[in-house]
Amino acid sequence: MQAFLKRERYSGGQHPTALMAKLRSAPRARVGELELAARRQLVLSFVAMVRTLNAQIKDLERQIRDQVRAHPDGPVFLSLFKSPASVITAAELLAEIGDCRARYPTRDALAADAGQAAVAHESGKWKAAGF
Repeated sequence: MQAFLKRERYSGGQHPTALMAKLRSAPRARVGELELAARRQLVLSFVAMVRTLNAQIKDLERQIRDQVRAHPDGPVFLSLFKSPASVITAAELLAEIGDCRARYPTRDALAADAGQAAVAHESGKWKAAGF
């Protein structure tokens, strides 16, 4: 229990033995054998479904990574992120912005469309610009 609480970053302040005592003294459910078997089957079905979905997600992410790396603008969008794990984010950005080069003739046009434009700040005697 102590290792579990440490791993899960438990911050409740109760000692592991006190928590175990609470768990052991909790009321027990009264479930018949048929209901227990049905619940077990449901849980196993959900687990199988989640495993299938996770495998499909992994396959789709692999396809997206391959496609963004093969795209003519892929290196440009991939260069925006430090982490190689950001390939999916780069693909999302590419999909949002599109690949019509004429739409953004300059980097400033792209930055402005993305919401990054110069903003002047003034207060009394000082002036500053930010984005």
